[in-house]
Amino acid sequence: MPLINTSLPNLIQGVSQQPDATRFSGQCDDQVNFMSSVVDGLTKRNGTRFVKKLFSTDAALSADSFIHFVNRSETERYVLIHDGTKFHAYNVLSGDEASIEVDGVVHTGGYTTANTYLDVSASTTNARDTLRATTVADGTFLINRSSTVSVDQTTRSSSLDKEALIFVKQGDYEKEYSLEVNYSSKTPATAQLTLTYTRDGAVYKLSSTSAVSVTGGGGSGYVSGDIYKVFSYPTTKSIGGVLYNVGLGAGTGDTTVKVTSDANGTISAASIEDIGRRVFFHKPGDARVSNVGATVSITVTLEESPGLGGVTQYDNTKHVTIYSEDSSKSYHADTTRITEVLQRGHHNTLTPHYSAGHIPTAFGGFEDRFSGIGAGTNAEFTLTREGNLIVLKRKLDSSNNEQSDFKIKAKDGLGGGALGVVYKEVGAITDLPLFAKNGFRVKVRGDGDLSADDYYVEFKTDDENQEIGPGSWVETVAPDILLNYKETSLPLFITNTGLNEFKLEHLKTAPRSVGDEISNPFASFSDQTIQNSVFFKNRLGFVCGSNIILSEAGLGRVNDKGIFEYNFGRTTVTTLLDSDPIDVIVESDRVTDITAAAASQENLILFSTNGQFVLKGEDLLTPKTVSVKPITNFEYNNETDPVSVGSYIYYPFDLGNHTGIREFSLNKTTDVYESTDITEQAPRYIPKDITYFSGSLSENLLGILSKDEDQSLYMYRYFFSENKKVLSSWFKWDFGVNIKGFEFIDSTLYIVATNDTAGETYILNMPLNFDGEDEGLATHTLNGSAVNTSLVTSSDDNVTHLDMRFPGMVYNNKITFPTFTGGATRPLRASMSGFPLTPTPPPAPFTVPTSFSVYTDRGVFVPTTTDSTGRITLSTAGFVPALTAVWVGFKFTSSYTFSEQVFKAQSGQARTPNASAKQFIKNLSLYHTQTSDYKIKVTPDKRAQYTNEFPASFTGTGSSLRTELKDGFFRAPVFTSSENVEIVLENDGAKPSNLQSAEFETFVHTRSNRYGA
Repeated sequence: MPLINTSLPNLIQGVSQQPDATRFSGQCDDQVNFMSSVVDGLTKRNGTRFVKKLFSTDAALSADSFIHFVNRSETERYVLIHDGTKFHAYNVLSGDEASIEVDGVVHTGGYTTANTYLDVSASTTNARDTLRATTVADGTFLINRSSTVSVDQTTRSSSLDKEALIFVKQGDYEKEYSLEVNYSSKTPATAQLTLTYTRDGAVYKLSSTSAVSVTGGGGSGYVSGDIYKVFSYPTTKSIGGVLYNVGLGAGTGDTTVKVTSDANGTISAASIEDIGRRVFFHKPGDARVSNVGATVSITVTLEESPGLGGVTQYDNTKHVTIYSEDSSKSYHADTTRITEVLQRGHHNTLTPHYSAGHIPTAFGGFEDRFSGIGAGTNAEFTLTREGNLIVLKRKLDSSNNEQSDFKIKAKDGLGGGALGVVYKEVGAITDLPLFAKNGFRVKVRGDGDLSADDYYVEFKTDDENQEIGPGSWVETVAPDILLNYKETSLPLFITNTGLNEFKLEHLKTAPRSVGDEISNPFASFSDQTIQNSVFFKNRLGFVCGSNIILSEAGLGRVNDKGIFEYNFGRTTVTTLLDSDPIDVIVESDRVTDITAAAASQENLILFSTNGQFVLKGEDLLTPKTVSVKPITNFEYNNETDPVSVGSYIYYPFDLGNHTGIREFSLNKTTDVYESTDITEQAPRYIPKDITYFSGSLSENLLGILSKDEDQSLYMYRYFFSENKKVLSSWFKWDFGVNIKGFEFIDSTLYIVATNDTAGETYILNMPLNFDGEDEGLATHTLNGSAVNTSLVTSSDDNVTHLDMRFPGMVYNNKITFPTFTGGATRPLRASMSGFPLTPTPPPAPFTVPTSFSVYTDRGVFVPTTTDSTGRITLSTAGFVPALTAVWVGFKFTSSYTFSEQVFKAQSGQARTPNASAKQFIKNLSLYHTQTSDYKIKVTPDKRAQYTNEFPASFTGTGSSLRTELKDGFFRAPVFTSSENVEIVLENDGAKPSNLQSAEFETFVHTRSNRYGA
């Protein structure tokens, strides 16, 4: 039976669930709390550092809470937390809570979200699933995926004024200049009023019917208000074929009826205002027949006259026509002179006036024909003239309501080239004068068959204080349309305004400034729910249903008040600009709802639950060059967003009751997108219900948190060499606390965790790649003055691996817990009113379990006991001098379970399992560097476990005792069959272990030799 040596060149290939015979060397059954590193080998992970306990009162944060980390700088890092009812911001370096300003009110202790955009109480999910966040520079966009973006119904562009521009474009001799204006007459509404006079015991009827005219404007051309009708009494009346004289008795005045019409001119009521005199009837020459007396009543029957209901009736037509004189009067062909004659009917300074044949006396000028209609407030139009321009404007009625529309057209003797009219719309921008009224708006028609190319312009005088003058036409928005989104329905933007200070406000969007609903519609997220946000090529993007909406390039603009507004509308509709917003739909033969987007190299990758798409342009991303194409059809679990790490995107997918992870990238050789399953060697390793997913580019590391196993992070370490992946390692880290959220920032892992039993929430951090001195500051004060300050330090090769670790101080043979404050070196202070410790020192910064351990800065374990109050007492008095700072925390176990060692014989170019071979492992040798101690546990099938330990070494004595880290080999006996045996490498202490490789010495017996080997 030969003795052979089998080598495992490294131990960093991670967990594999493949059969042992097909695994790669270095893959294992299980790896917990070890880190796979191509530089350091298999290393014990660093411990977590306790920063601070969160919330003013003890509370364990719910697993359904929303958590988002913000990396502003190396000295300012924050975490945003929504616990379901309040929104908090904490400094993860110090643990201090930041203030949040909302609408000018500064909130400390959290911002209550009830009845706000962040209110998730009505959501069918929770805060974690409902909210999404994207951080850009100093600000973070917050999306409520259950909130519908609505349009502001209260703000519209102003309606067009009922005014026209009339201008003489060209003066010429003996030419006609003619205008025709049609406008609505005031068709009266009538009320048929019947007066009935009655008397007890006898009825005498005196009927009088009369129409009451309701004059004026209103929205339909009629005035609202009260009209009074006086009914004078007739002198005779026929009753029953007998003619009676009507006599007047007691009382004064005539019968008066008030008729009321509403805003649209419809008569709504009538009532008697004055009953007038009493009447009696008598035959001619006879005495009074009867006295109606005081029992007079009036009944009113209302009848609405035809033509009401808002239909404008252009039944008034006015003409003004003038003729310029012959060339002997050259000044009469001047455009200004002709305009003034159009206005007044003559020119005050011209002698002689135009002849009556050229200016018909019956018609006169505009002032006569329009301003002169009616008296005073009853005039229909106002006129303003400046130079060769007349502004004709429909007046308001006596109740300041707009009157009905009008029509105007011009006719001249130059085929339309002499007299111009601008009213509501023109056929081309060249039809507009360059001398006009400031603020005058008009529509410019485009193609007659298309409405999308119509646009609107407004005149701006060169001197903004000048009402009429020279200027230019600038593009504007259509009249009477909605302009913007309802601000309270838009996503939130939280800005870091200073150290531990935030400002929370709704996103402000630029109102629609040009075009109309057809040429410049609202973005497709209008009346929809936004699912996510992204920042891509200097554009803010929103994901909504099957659409991706990107803002204007450059995001937007600063308004007149100095407030930045994000722009999702066009800035001109006369041409399509490269900077215009992009709003595209993702088309597929499957149901496609985009829920996330991630930038990859020069493209934007869009994720739906059943496929991936790429949005890209050419050299520039513009509305003209943008395209969206399907690229892969892999399923995606949208409970968490994809994670971009370098040139790769990682995203989860469901694998039954477990979770798989795909690595999405662009193949540089084939220029084809690929999505590789990186969990194929361990498909049943990661639990389902993923809640948080993060990655570290500097460490080539991914972390995954599952709601079903919230005390652990599932880690993935990878490494590429010359575009070839040489490391793809899965393993797990157990932390002993309930993790609610985490994030990698540079080479540090930040964790929000809870002790659900104690009802506490903490901020922790864990350096991933420690370099430098590991330090913490402990300070004691007496009566307000510092009496001792001690710095706990550990060199980079002797880090103390304790979770929830913080510095403490030994005094009077006890570990005192200082009043906790945070900082870069986490200084700790203890207040004492007496000396020695009286009364009892301050409590620990959090609930201390009995499993807590104490280590010196030299890596030496200090035996202690912990009482029910969490007070730690040194078991050996004098082992650590008084006023010495130490590390306090709890130890965690790191373990690595070897795969079954299968004997493989040479077969061609490969080695494959040999079924005829039997193996008996003699011993295991491990090569380690900078290692304190570890154990090798062997558990054969149906036999007791036995342990071999590589012991820790120490140098020095007493208080100078120090842990020594060593390099070398450690050989441990195994003496068991390679089948059905569990071999575990374990470090259950707080000192480093760095394992590089392993060798197995094995007795092998084969019944036959492999042919051709």
